[in-house]
Amino acid sequence: ASGLARAIALGQKAEEAIASEPATGLAEIRGRLTRPVPGPIVAAFGSFHQRVVGVKTPAPIFLGRPGVELAARAGIRVSAIAAGQVRFVGEIPGHGQGVIVDHGDGYLSILGGLRATEVAIGQPVKAGARLGEAAGPTIYMELAQQGTPLDPARWLAPPTIIR
Repeated sequence: ASGLARAIALGQKAEEAIASEPATGLAEIRGRLTRPVPGPIVAAFGSFHQRVVGVKTPAPIFLGRPGVELAARAGIRVSAIAAGQVRFVGEIPGHGQGVIVDHGDGYLSILGGLRATEVAIGQPVKAGARLGEAAGPTIYMELAQQGTPLDPARWLAPPTIIR
């Protein structure tokens, strides 16, 4: 099956699973979610850099980026942003190896750019649980509720300052 068909099927399975999940209160900890890696966001949500004219322009989600890229050294630990249940482990079209975690209340986090995963489908995870290792130099992260992409920058705790 094509990558797009697989992604659509994956989304449908996740939506079916979400319907039976209890509330988690993820919205109550907005701005304080565990960062999947300590690094800063290096590619923003929902916009793109138009190289021809050098102007950053807002873009519809389907043209822009529905997630962010965070700086990550190869081999660094990639963590769950909040408690939930692993719904998918495998190839995420366009983002390499990855993990999708269902956080309840219709919230899903998608993490891609991993060189190794350390969880299984159906496994419960706590906030900060090790999901795998980054392939580097970045990891990809999406956050969505009921299929609507959300800007992870507004949900994650601030980056760790490394001196």
